[in-house]
Amino acid sequence: MNPADIRAFVRRDRAPVEEEKRAHWAEAYRERGPEETMLAAARMYEYARAVRPDFPTEADLAEDLAHQIAFKKQLMAIARALRASSLDGAASGPKPQRAQEHALPHVRRGE
Repeated sequence: MNPADIRAFVRRDRAPVEEEKRAHWAEAYRERGPEETMLAAARMYEYARAVRPDFPTEADLAEDLAHQIAFKKQLMAIARALRASSLDGAASGPKPQRAQEHALPHVRRGE
């Protein structure tokens, strides 16, 4: 192997490759639906098991869970921020009706 070739490979611009991957999977999803991505995931899992029969290890599972928990916390923070901003905007406008009152205006609670 030529060290200069290895350095060139490591330093190459990865943005075009990443964009091509996104475009490929977006098209695959549009044309063939979610089954296409599920099939790809299953194939990657099978390959990982062929290369590493112990996959996923307890450490892999723990790392995956940690990422999922962190992601969930981020989603919850976004949801709280969106709720807070919508409540701030609602303070100047009309109060929203409860779903029951809106859907069934002729029915009063407790009657």
